[in-house]
Formats: sequence, C-alpha cells, structure tokens
Amino acid sequence: MALIPLESNPDVMTKFIHQLGVPSKWTLVDVYGLDQDVLAIVPKPTLALILLYPHSKKAQAYTNGRKPFPINNGPTTKDKLLENAAKICSEYMARDPDELGFTMIALAAANE
Repeated sequence: MALIPLESNPDVMTKFIHQLGVPSKWTLVDVYGLDQDVLAIVPKPTLALILLYPHSKKAQAYTNGRKPFPINNGPTTKDKLLENAAKICSEYMARDPDELGFTMIALAAANE
C-alpha cells in the first residue's frame, strides 16, 4: 500500500473536512508565522492548530504514534488556544532549526 502525501492546501482540506461532516461555519486557514502580529490575523475562534512537518528521527522522537496516549501539553482556554499551540509548535520546530519544511494551518471560524 502506497502512502499518499498529506495535502496542506487549506481550500482543499476545508472541502475534505466538510465532506467528513465538519459544519461549514469552520474553515482551515494558513498560518503564516508564529509572531503575535501574524497570529492576530487568524480568524477567531480558533479550534485547532495543525502542524505539518517532514518525517525525521527528531520528529519521530516526539510524536511517536506508538504511544498509547496523546501528548499532554497542559491546559488551555478557548481564548488562549492559538497562542498556546503556537508556543508548543515553535518549541517543536526549534528541535530541528535547519528544517524549513514546516507548514501550519488553523481550524477557525469561517468568514461569513
């Protein structure tokens, strides 16, 4: 069985999640950086931040899918989710500073 590369185009992924049953009031949007000014343009509320990254030994050490539980990064609130998730992603990305293949998208409120 061949693996299919993960699509990171927010428009394509939004159509896909809507086909899976996610209500149309939610959309996926690009996140262009982790600075507060850049995060401020992400629509609110934000339900999730998705970090797409290349497979490497450094990545596998942190995200080992064989763990019987999700990695607990601590509590958050609806108002702080994007900021807290961005901090975790930034720390994760710093593990491999030479890697430039990271992409982030957020599940956020659709602009009506």
